[in-house]
Amino acid sequence: MSPLSALRVERDRFVALAFSWADLLFELDPDGRIVYAAGAVEPFLGRKNEALVGESIEKLAAPAERGLLTELLASARKRERIEGVSVRLLGERGVTPPLAIAGYQLHDLNGHFFLGLRYSAGKSRTSGFGRRPRDEESGLIDGDGFIDMVTSYLAEGESDDSRAMSLLVLPRFDDLRSRLVDAAEKELLVAIGACLKENSVNGEAAARLASDRFGVMHGPDTDVDALRAQIATLTKKADPLNQGSPVETATIDVDAEAIGDEQAIRGVVYTLNRFRNLRSSDHILDGLSNSISALARRAADDLSRLRDMINRQDFEIHFQPVLNVRSGAVNYYETLSRVSSEYGAQSIYEQVTFAEETGLITAFDLAVLQKLLKWMESNTPRNAKTCFGINVSGQSVGSLSYLAQVDRLLKASPWLRGRLLFEITESARISDPRSTNGFVQRLREQGFRVALDDFGAGAANFEYLANLEVDMIKLDGHSVIAATKARHGRAFVKALVAFAREMSVGIAAEMIEDESVLEFARDCGVQFVQGYLFGKPRRDLKAIQEGLPNQLFPERLKFNSRAAPR
Repeated sequence: MSPLSALRVERDRFVALAFSWADLLFELDPDGRIVYAAGAVEPFLGRKNEALVGESIEKLAAPAERGLLTELLASARKRERIEGVSVRLLGERGVTPPLAIAGYQLHDLNGHFFLGLRYSAGKSRTSGFGRRPRDEESGLIDGDGFIDMVTSYLAEGESDDSRAMSLLVLPRFDDLRSRLVDAAEKELLVAIGACLKENSVNGEAAARLASDRFGVMHGPDTDVDALRAQIATLTKKADPLNQGSPVETATIDVDAEAIGDEQAIRGVVYTLNRFRNLRSSDHILDGLSNSISALARRAADDLSRLRDMINRQDFEIHFQPVLNVRSGAVNYYETLSRVSSEYGAQSIYEQVTFAEETGLITAFDLAVLQKLLKWMESNTPRNAKTCFGINVSGQSVGSLSYLAQVDRLLKASPWLRGRLLFEITESARISDPRSTNGFVQRLREQGFRVALDDFGAGAANFEYLANLEVDMIKLDGHSVIAATKARHGRAFVKALVAFAREMSVGIAAEMIEDESVLEFARDCGVQFVQGYLFGKPRRDLKAIQEGLPNQLFPERLKFNSRAAPR
């Protein structure tokens, strides 16, 4: 058989295997040009299969994704498999929803790449490839749509078309919303939206990026100070107490150097995701650069430092106890990473978010697990019953390489049985909950518990709960605090507890920081609690135990339910 015939046979095998998983299939030459396309190309991209032959796969990607796709192909050239990542493509009708991508390069077959992409219905917030998704309350573009809009402009804009991007945060907006009836809140958000649109390019380039955060693309002559004052006045007029919320802004020039620059596009994506995902609004605009080119350089530097930190495992692990709400007995210790500020972002939440955005989260999750296992071997007897929780990103549990490496680590250390609890976090969406459940059940069959973390922080929680059979639900701390203040918050948490009990699932509340929240959790029937009220995360388990506030647990049992670490 000739080499060309052998290549075609291998392609046919690839197509036969991949069609059971993928919606789109591509074969690329060593330079990344498409030599074969199959699957639902026309529905997704609006083009015939044969029309794509000869085109670079990177040009087929959405502008914001091209740098990522370049890195994925570079990884494949090092004989690494592409998986656990989603990309968006650019079709005739606009940007597609995120597509899970898997593939590899076969060096024995002329170095050709084989890629499969899959779309999971219902997983995208985009309805129609040509429309940008909207925030229903304000009528503005939402965060994903704004990122698409800004990055498309950077990829395709003219260097003499001067624009700027302003980010706005209302740090007291959540307090203001608690004082408004639903109709007044809706009216205020619509008014803010109209104000931003009026000052935006083409009257549409404005977005609500988070509950209290907004973004707008505007011309160089826009008076941002006047815009800020106008929105502050709107909040004050809507407030029954006439207090309103201050408005903070930062303006970033879209300099000519950034137009068409892939690194600049990645810098913008990083900055906007960081801005909308940070939980606290305090000082959120500090340190923002005044140009997109500067943002790009900062993002590249942060990426290099993060990769170096993971490779060196240059981080510390601290522990925080999860306690029985009645007795105060330690159920397990959650393992929390602590990273030096020399690696860029200032908090571990930012580091994890950045790792997810840059495809490094799987490597980071594995590094933390490896470091914990080494610590356990050195600091606890193998026959101890002390249990430790480890966080796993929703992105990692969708990675075949992560699952395989975890399997190998656990099988090589049978003494770990019953001593680990895997907390699946909500920081990144799980691409396929049903498939992930297979891994969850393998862990449980081997004697490891699994928890669904950050419950209440994202819209996908109940979807995950319907598909993932877990041992515990951990209520997101911010949701718990909000429930203590909301009119129906207590009833809602009690309903969740009853629901969990019906499913034989334990339930824990995070961010217990004062006695009133502890009593709230007890009254609602929550079984386990965690938070600063019981001590900040520390490295020394003995110091953690000695510092526990026994007076808060009248029914407290001595710590003989768990073997104390040596």
